[in-house]
Amino acid sequence: MTAPTTDPTAGQPTDPAGPTGQLATWLADTTLEEIPAAVRERAAHLVLDGLGCALIGAQLPWSRTAVDAVLAMEGAGDTPVIGWGRSTSAPAAAVLNGTFIQGFELDDYYPSAPLHSNSLVLPALLSTLSQLGTVSGADFLRATVLGFETGTRVGMALHGSEMLTRGWHSGSVFGTHAAAAASGVLRGLDAARFEDALGLAGTQSAGLMAAQYEAMSKRMHHGLASRNGFYAAGLAPAATPASSGSSNDEPGLPPGLGREHRHRHPAGGRHPAAPGAGDRGGRGHPAQAHP
Repeated sequence: MTAPTTDPTAGQPTDPAGPTGQLATWLADTTLEEIPAAVRERAAHLVLDGLGCALIGAQLPWSRTAVDAVLAMEGAGDTPVIGWGRSTSAPAAAVLNGTFIQGFELDDYYPSAPLHSNSLVLPALLSTLSQLGTVSGADFLRATVLGFETGTRVGMALHGSEMLTRGWHSGSVFGTHAAAAASGVLRGLDAARFEDALGLAGTQSAGLMAAQYEAMSKRMHHGLASRNGFYAAGLAPAATPASSGSSNDEPGLPPGLGREHRHRHPAGGRHPAAPGAGDRGGRGHPAQAHP
């Protein structure tokens, strides 16, 4: 009887040497012992800081508005809504808890790749924990560190604060990856499934800086990104493989979010909507403002 053959590529990303493949492998293989002690201690302090920020942010006016609206749609569940003594579904809790942590912008901030990591990573982990049951503190801490690191690395690959000048809310664009990475670590995804999770995170990246004007929705951006990353990690084991982005320069993201594109008229020359083109003198496409 012939012994069954083992596929040597099982559990491996599509392109292990590509940027997404390397990131997926690192997420799957990195152990807590490989993380420097000072980093582990800092991450533990940040978790406590995030919980404190959530307690402060939970009762702000925009947070109350969010709670009323979200719980009216979602109803009860088994994931705690911090500071409210209530619970709801895991995805809804990720939205609200991320909104609370970011609610007064007292939370952590990484300027080189602008995002508030705690409001992305911690809610996704708490929602994942509610589905898995008991996890060790060591596993929770490892997931926290790797989620923090993933968000900032993807953010720097997308040229950091340039995302803001292009009109995108940076943290909610590449924050989906931070949340997906953290949730995926807690779920024990292998490298192949991390590749899918990062692709699913990228396809949900969104958020406009225009929301900072006369709107409350900016406060919810990181919470929405946390929920999207939570979904990405949860869908990865069962979903049809997503576009992994392994052939792009940016992990799990289309090149259009991280590169410059110049808009030109099909007949040649500058696009007629661009400032100073012919007699139109229009405002032009936003990309024209960033040569």
